[in-house]
Amino acid sequence: MKHLLLALSLVVALPMVPAFADPDPALQQHLDSAKQAMTNADYEQAIDELQEAQDASPADADIGKLLQNAKQKDCAQYVQQGQEALDAKNYDDALNDFGNALQVLPDDAAALAGQKAAQNWPHAEAYVKAALDYQAKGNFTYAVAYLQRAYDLVKDPSIAKLLSAAKAQQAKKGHK
Repeated sequence: MKHLLLALSLVVALPMVPAFADPDPALQQHLDSAKQAMTNADYEQAIDELQEAQDASPADADIGKLLQNAKQKDCAQYVQQGQEALDAKNYDDALNDFGNALQVLPDDAAALAGQKAAQNWPHAEAYVKAALDYQAKGNFTYAVAYLQRAYDLVKDPSIAKLLSAAKAQQAKKGHK
């Protein structure tokens, strides 16, 4: 539903050529195709069509705005897919999706953060595993150190809880 509303907002925003103007048929075809692509949430196709329209009419600021809007929607779609892959611990898929988002908008903060998380989670999981092994052996100093490394990589609340518990165990062991 969210994507449909976003697509519809662009459809409404597509420029209308006044009745008295004699529009370039090729330009109008690109705009019509972009409108249809946006309606179908096919943002890559919309970007291609709007890029062609912008090439045909580079001075048209409205086309530039529509192109940027389509890029933002395409990027957001990739970021969402990347986040879903990250949540499912499919790190390679997540990296691919975040990489695709960054190809569309190279400075997108959410895509950059997602890419970093996808790169760091496998390392964080290894640190957590090592920490739990040390914790099981009663070595809370190493457990805390490894959990701190894991937390520093991904800033995940579940790791923060493990770290807090390990610190409490370390303090308790130190008082005996």
